[in-house]
Amino acid sequence: MIDHTSYAPIAGATVQVGTAMKTTDSKGVATFSGVTAAQTVTVKADTYRSVVWVDANGQLPIGIEVPATATTMLVPKRSVFGADATYRLTAIAQTASGDMGAQSIVVRHGLTSTSLPAGTWLVPPTGVTVTRTSAAHDAVTGAKAHSVDYVDSSGTTLLEITVFDDKAKTVDVPALVALPSSGTLTAKVNGIAADFDVTDFSLDTDRDKLTGISAQPATIN
Repeated sequence: MIDHTSYAPIAGATVQVGTAMKTTDSKGVATFSGVTAAQTVTVKADTYRSVVWVDANGQLPIGIEVPATATTMLVPKRSVFGADATYRLTAIAQTASGDMGAQSIVVRHGLTSTSLPAGTWLVPPTGVTVTRTSAAHDAVTGAKAHSVDYVDSSGTTLLEITVFDDKAKTVDVPALVALPSSGTLTAKVNGIAADFDVTDFSLDTDRDKLTGISAQPATIN
């Protein structure tokens, strides 16, 4: 375990894999042997938030935040987690406006080398026009699907619309789920890239095939 800001090892943290429990050493490492099949992994360290991974098997999502100017980072060796362990890279590009500006996110699964390439990024949707009854945008090159999320001023997501026709450029809000007629809303139009057939997939089994998402928000007054 390492601190996500300083990258310093975290010694004395408690790690539980299944029913086995160990404490990290001065290098932030706790080693478990004879681990097979999916396990629940729990990590606790003083002054840090605790984390739990349920049914972790091969790909263990250890989040390590990297400053925008950094080109390298310290990560645990794959061998710590088993012969079949891999890295997953999640990279985020955004404007100074953060969540309120254009974004593109790439997710790369099953990486095994110490070089973690981001590959091709999705361009944020362009030509975005949103109202309380419809949304329009240009198709995002490389996206398998598009979606529109509507959020109110309190941050509550009111509606999520996903369109599985990758060439569709408009979508209407069904009357059954009509949005409030007043109050500020934020709509976010997304392009979604994934390695699955949109006519034959399961969100439960194919979620690891998501490879990228791009977003362009717009305000509705």
